[in-house]
Amino acid sequence: MTESLDTKIAVVTGAETDIGAAVAAELAGRGAAVAVQYFSSFSRAKEVVRGIESAGGQAVAIKADLRDPAQSDLLCKKAGGAFGDVDIMVVTGPGRPVEPVQSTADPAVALADAVRAQLLTCLTPAYAPLPDMVGRGAGSLVYICDPGLPGRAAADPARAITDAAVRAALEQLEVEFGPFGIRTHTLPAESPQRVGHSVALLVSDDASVTTRS
Repeated sequence: MTESLDTKIAVVTGAETDIGAAVAAELAGRGAAVAVQYFSSFSRAKEVVRGIESAGGQAVAIKADLRDPAQSDLLCKKAGGAFGDVDIMVVTGPGRPVEPVQSTADPAVALADAVRAQLLTCLTPAYAPLPDMVGRGAGSLVYICDPGLPGRAAADPARAITDAAVRAALEQLEVEFGPFGIRTHTLPAESPQRVGHSVALLVSDDASVTTRS
């Protein structure tokens, strides 16, 4: 049986990605009103919104640079203004950098700069809806992590470090906010359709366990 997400409000980051689009479509298909975040591709975000609306769902595209905590807060406020308080936040990984990190002769500094940019992109939207979720006594945070294929860490060390740090942060959030009804989940970035289906199951009211990959 398909779990209904009627009355739920969701924010999905990374509408420009196949996974972000698939998650947004799946949640909307189950009844959630969805705000899809984008930064560099308004046309792609509008395509996602049109697809959801043509299927009878509700969606809105919102631009935000998630490296800026103020813009992540505004993302949630705009989603709230369109539909209501955010119940579900899905962070589909750090995506691609909005702009290249400033070059430096020191590789350690270059790596640290790249990790910082990716971490902010993942953590600021995860933290933004927490105060309202705690006030309501319910909410779901989902992070889509790298699948961890062999050799991936060597190819993209910043992403590997980011994933480990975000997973640790979600563990801490679970400890701190779990008693207030906040659920956290981490899923590997597999096929878009599979990820969308898994996210929808995890954020349903019948889901009662915290899931980690």
